[in-house]
Amino acid sequence: SDRYSIDPIAPIYFTMLVLPGDKFEMGEVGETETVEISVPIAVSDREVTWRQFSKIDGDSHRQSWENQSKKELGGRRLLPVVPVFGVSWVDAVNYCRWLTAARMPGEKNQSYAKKELTAQQSRGGWMELPDPKDWDWPMDPKKPGFRLLTEREWEYVARGDMETTYSFGTSDALLEEYGWYDKNSGGWSHPTAMLRPSVAGLFDIHGILWEWTADWYTKGSNRVFRGGSWNYEAAFCRSAYRVGDNPSYRNFSNGFRVALSSPAIPK
Repeated sequence: SDRYSIDPIAPIYFTMLVLPGDKFEMGEVGETETVEISVPIAVSDREVTWRQFSKIDGDSHRQSWENQSKKELGGRRLLPVVPVFGVSWVDAVNYCRWLTAARMPGEKNQSYAKKELTAQQSRGGWMELPDPKDWDWPMDPKKPGFRLLTEREWEYVARGDMETTYSFGTSDALLEEYGWYDKNSGGWSHPTAMLRPSVAGLFDIHGILWEWTADWYTKGSNRVFRGGSWNYEAAFCRSAYRVGDNPSYRNFSNGFRVALSSPAIPK
């Protein structure tokens, strides 16, 4: 049915929220440090969905997950409005480059330089898992192209000027109104923007899917992801909680959202 299909011709849209940048207390309570986001940034109000992501590969990734993961999916379908999962850090960066090329052509606009990956390109532009020597893919925040948030930026936008455990306060009991996690998800992901947004206007910044960031967790081996997921406890969804894995890691609980640096934000 149309509910499960993706129109390859229909345009895709992103709602980008502009945050001005500021100093804030980053880290766990009692272990914070004052850091500064010195320029405005724009960030998508929700994670990239299957509808948005499937433009890059003709919907092959979504269909492949449905066909190959019937046991894990338990009869579920992957709705276009659900955030994309099973994307590695490299896949997310590749998408940022593709989206930049589609919206602002020219290599000069790209936040990530062009990279000839060792992995073979499969049909529709979908990538096989990259070789570890391709894991270092530097990002230039001064370029106007789409990119991932840095870890500092992620926590800044997640907090929204709040120094509490979550963007809405400290109560685990309130988390079910703002994010999908193990107690309210029913054992699966959900469409984006079904719950309340954060103070800064971001949907699903806590829970639903871990979000890849631009930074290394362990340089050369693991990249940071933040925010918790539908299959994790509330404690993992805290604004300050951080974890990492290698940039080729793909599973059911990792996704991403896109950002723009100040040069690309309309004055």
